[in-house]
Amino acid sequence: MRDVFQQIQTTPTLYTVVRMALVRRFPYVILYRVEATRIVVVSVFHTSRDPKIWRRRL
Repeated sequence: MRDVFQQIQTTPTLYTVVRMALVRRFPYVILYRVEATRIVVVSVFHTSRDPKIWRRRL
């Protein structure tokens, strides 16, 4: 998980508008968005969960 957060910090525009980064060897996804001066983590969730849950956080 730490490696994925590091990747997000160094290359935040690697993914889409609400960006999604997969965590290797774990079934987790990190959702974030890039703002002018910061990166906001929207959610970290298990991939077997219903995606409607994190969409409400947007």
